[in-house]
Amino acid sequence: RQRPFVTKLHYAGVNPEDPAVAGLTSLTKEAFDIHRRQCTGPGTVMSFETGDVARSKRFVDACRLFKLTVSFGSTNSLVEMPCALSHASIPKEQRTLPEDLIRLSIGIEHPHDLLRDIANAIRAALAAADGAEEKPPAAVAV
Repeated sequence: RQRPFVTKLHYAGVNPEDPAVAGLTSLTKEAFDIHRRQCTGPGTVMSFETGDVARSKRFVDACRLFKLTVSFGSTNSLVEMPCALSHASIPKEQRTLPEDLIRLSIGIEHPHDLLRDIANAIRAALAAADGAEEKPPAAVAV
């Protein structure tokens, strides 16, 4: 399956041995198994990398239901780029986070609405800076 948008997924709720995410997740099988034993669900916070800071910014800017914030203590769906917000005061050389990292917190909105918002934000983010469109993904798998 081609994934032109997400280059790395950081989420404890996905089995790294699942062929759909082969080579995409940063989680080890051991960490996944520990999470499964200790938690009752997959969790609602995840992050991912796009491989391009400008692309990540366009994604965040295009989100409508996901609100831009540095705080993740809410029932609303939230989005942030830590290097631009919560970790911006840390010198770039000292940060261990990728500059293009996007963090999502899933709220209580309807799942179909959230998936539509993510799909629309991906489409907007894939638009090149000069206005030309990159080929969007055929389907958005979340």
